[in-house]
Amino acid sequence: MGRIRPKNLPRVFERVSTRPPFFRRLHFLILCCTVSLLFSPTMSQANDNEAVRHFDAGNSFYNEGKYGLAISEYTEAIRLMPDYASAYNNRGNAYVKLGRYERAIADCNRALEINPELAEAYFNRGFTYNNLGQHKRAIADLDRALEINPDYAAAYINRGFAYNNLGQHKRATADHERARELNPELVDAYDNEIKALKKLAGETKPKEVEAQDAATMDADTWFQRGTKLGESGNYEEAIECFDKALEIDPNGPIRWLCWVAKSAALTNLGRPLEGLHFADKSAEDLPILHVSFVVKGWALTELGRHQEALEYYNKSLEIEPTAVAWSGKGLLLDRMGATPMEVLFSYEKALEMAPNHPPIWSKKQEPLVETPEYKKVKAAVDGG
Repeated sequence: MGRIRPKNLPRVFERVSTRPPFFRRLHFLILCCTVSLLFSPTMSQANDNEAVRHFDAGNSFYNEGKYGLAISEYTEAIRLMPDYASAYNNRGNAYVKLGRYERAIADCNRALEINPELAEAYFNRGFTYNNLGQHKRAIADLDRALEINPDYAAAYINRGFAYNNLGQHKRATADHERARELNPELVDAYDNEIKALKKLAGETKPKEVEAQDAATMDADTWFQRGTKLGESGNYEEAIECFDKALEIDPNGPIRWLCWVAKSAALTNLGRPLEGLHFADKSAEDLPILHVSFVVKGWALTELGRHQEALEYYNKSLEIEPTAVAWSGKGLLLDRMGATPMEVLFSYEKALEMAPNHPPIWSKKQEPLVETPEYKKVKAAVDGG
């Protein structure tokens, strides 16, 4: 047949079609193989190069906090190169930032199907499980990441976090120390973040509560203790206190406050579905709906049901604007990929109402306040 060039393809197909059936099948197979050899390497290389370009663009958007755009770029990279394990892994990481944990886990799973030795995918899936409060699963994945890469400092940090939440403090300390040996700057950054959060929450407990015998504590005192424990990040212990308060006074007005606080604690533990249940319970029981709507918005945010969450934050703000509702809305808008001005405006409203209220959004970007875009958002929200 000789070498088949693209311009000769129509004539070749014509020749094949006039042969007997057996020869037509044989020649068609040879023809397809030849065409594949002629074109596939070049086209494949072009697709691969384009996929890498989109992957790099996704990384840039991710680093800028534009997670929706990052996901679009990673998706295009995957379309061009379906077995691009790192693109699946990074897209999963972006989904985590948006609170879309199921999709994040699905992407990590796919990355590991393609490349079972990709330590970053085990790390990201473990990190996601930690966010969901599934610490045993997180540890299993982080163990595997460390088997592949024994010097993975971030994996030690996250495994230590999981151990700590499971009450295995010696193991948590050992992982923390090992991470510090590998990357002291990363551990310092992590420690500083934890210290800042604890300082903002306030870890001190009232002396009168500490001195009181638990056997004589009333429902209100149990609630106050639970509140302080929750503020310092001890959510499991806080829930025990709220349950104790409900056990002592199941029908008193304290029950509504316990349900609201329990909803927030459960959501912060990575159990937003249970948090949603108690938010709904509190909303059914007492007419102070704006607070119930805030904790419901937070639970829906963590479930990845962002549009519903936004509706409840807006309902809460319509009933009674509060700093915590504005802060929650700011966090939600950030996860939804809203403009920095919209996110910033929500936090500015929170700070107007409570100047000492710490904004959740760490990148506050003060210069944006005077931009025309910010003023446009402010006018729209204020009804101007």
